[in-house]
Amino acid sequence: MKIKNSLNANEFPKNYKKFTQPSMTVPDQSMSIKTILERYARGLPVGGRLDEYYDEEDTLPNPLTMDLAERQELAELYTQEINEIKSRKKQSTIVENSVDNSTENKTDETES
Repeated sequence: MKIKNSLNANEFPKNYKKFTQPSMTVPDQSMSIKTILERYARGLPVGGRLDEYYDEEDTLPNPLTMDLAERQELAELYTQEINEIKSRKKQSTIVENSVDNSTENKTDETES
């Protein structure tokens, strides 16, 4: 009876399994363990394609199905919303600048 070790391993028959069928691997479809576990926890399919997952429904109206008056109203609404966002941003930068200036003035007064 022979004992297999690293010195006489080539004397024993090798019982490797040969794969003769084509590979089922899909290029660029690998996922990390973290991604697999996250998908499992969300109840999404673990294998296969990576589908997009959205929490929100699409609530934007389709302009192709709207008439001209509805399109004009929607454009005015979005223009007004953009202007409000710009004005809030401008106000926040003014407040930040005034806070920076007031701290500079205080340090100037304490240094004198």
